[in-house]
Amino acid sequence: MTRARWVCVVALLFSCSDPIITEDTATGCRNRFDDDGDGLVDCADPSCVASGVCESGEVACRNGTDDDGDGSIDCQQATCVAGGHCDSAEVMCTAAPQSGCLTGQGCYLSFVNGTTTSLSRCRLASASVAPACDSPAIRLLTPRDRHPCIAGSGCLSFGASDGTCTPYCNRDDDCLAGGVCTPNPAQSGHPGLCTVPCNPFSASSCSSERLRCASLHESRSTRFADGGARHSCVGVTTPRGAAALGAECDDPPGPATSSDRICAAGTACVPRADGTRCRALCDVDAPRCPAGLPCQPLYPAGRPVAFRATRYGACTN
Repeated sequence: MTRARWVCVVALLFSCSDPIITEDTATGCRNRFDDDGDGLVDCADPSCVASGVCESGEVACRNGTDDDGDGSIDCQQATCVAGGHCDSAEVMCTAAPQSGCLTGQGCYLSFVNGTTTSLSRCRLASASVAPACDSPAIRLLTPRDRHPCIAGSGCLSFGASDGTCTPYCNRDDDCLAGGVCTPNPAQSGHPGLCTVPCNPFSASSCSSERLRCASLHESRSTRFADGGARHSCVGVTTPRGAAALGAECDDPPGPATSSDRICAAGTACVPRADGTRCRALCDVDAPRCPAGLPCQPLYPAGRPVAFRATRYGACTN
């Protein structure tokens, strides 16, 4: 005789029924089983909300713990996002290195127009690496929208709508070889963004059709001495330089500088004794310079202008 039937016999006049089981305990709401047979397992069952192990309330969505054991923490959890616990907010977070935000969020900086004042904001981070981004579109994101860049990266754009997702940085050494940390943190007092080095002789060295390879000089952002000859992936809408090989160029160029004073692709605006002119770029280790000119390293005392194993110089005396 089963225990349940024995209890019924002993109870005599008392009617017996199957015990009522609910999913409202920490154990019952984390065992991957539909304990009460209502078709809802663990935290999918509203009864589990009171158990305290489901990531659906403010405390559970902000404690850095995988409360329900499903492999997702805080803002990686759809219920936390849907509950509004992961909406973006202006906070004192740090972009480089990342700190101060919930798991699943990133700390992103945005500069107030015309100033060096930045706002640090925690918002949902992209779940996958996206090489290209759109700066104007980022300004239109709602508090619940994801940033197009993963945590630790921001959208680098040189005055164009097309940009590229690059890591935040405090110095050039935080970036890949050939990249620079821009804008200069020493001037703004805030983390910058790494440029993405590329090959000026290859149309396919950038990872997206929305990006092209251009010098920082061509993107009107940096003078030669500060790394203007370094090449980076920029948006295809970024204005192109048109100054031919040997032509005079402006160093640094400004927003109003005409394209015929900015060196075209494959050349660099390099100051020498004969003036500041567009010099042909060359491979330091395999130079092919015209008229027997030597291939001079562009920044002999600093980090090389490089793309992977290639070190670039300029054909000049």
